[in-house]
Amino acid sequence: MLKLVLSLSKLWLIILLVLGSSDMSLANELLHRFPQQIPTGASNGVLMEQKPGYFALHGNPLPVDRAVLVFEPEGIAILQGNPPSPLAPKQAISPVYGPKEGGGLAVPTGQVFIRFKESETAAAHRTELEQEGFTIIEELDYAPQAAWLRARSGSIAEALGGVPRLLSMAAVEAVEPQLLMERSQREGDSGNPETAKTQ
Repeated sequence: MLKLVLSLSKLWLIILLVLGSSDMSLANELLHRFPQQIPTGASNGVLMEQKPGYFALHGNPLPVDRAVLVFEPEGIAILQGNPPSPLAPKQAISPVYGPKEGGGLAVPTGQVFIRFKESETAAAHRTELEQEGFTIIEELDYAPQAAWLRARSGSIAEALGGVPRLLSMAAVEAVEPQLLMERSQREGDSGNPETAKTQ
């Protein structure tokens, strides 16, 4: 009887290890769908790369007690370690990026800023953008040649992966994924963390 109990406990341990590792490999597989590096800014901009050991959780509930950084209005938290599995409904994970040289953490939102040549309007390229897998989510009255986009699927990974396709469009001058980062504290600022959005 004792041997049977020991055998069952070993079997249960093996099952837990297999299930746990499959959850971890699923989370890692999801993160590997994202580009390892993201160029930001113009040709002389900063190259952002995935930061190992961090991930971003998009959607509530956010584990604010364990978070390294929280962007409450956007519903995003940066955490260390491995992503949880399973995720709550309407939650997603993404990698955390940072400058290749130096510190700082940045999270992609899934939105992409695009600017066409000054003689163009973003609205005139709506069909072409949709063929590339993107939809316009905000046109800018003050800059009709620019717009905010999102992947039609809603996938953050697809939005980031589609940036090279957008850059290859003939009339495009600039494309940049939106990244949220902690704003640097200046002398005399309060201790409250603020966020800065890149575009």
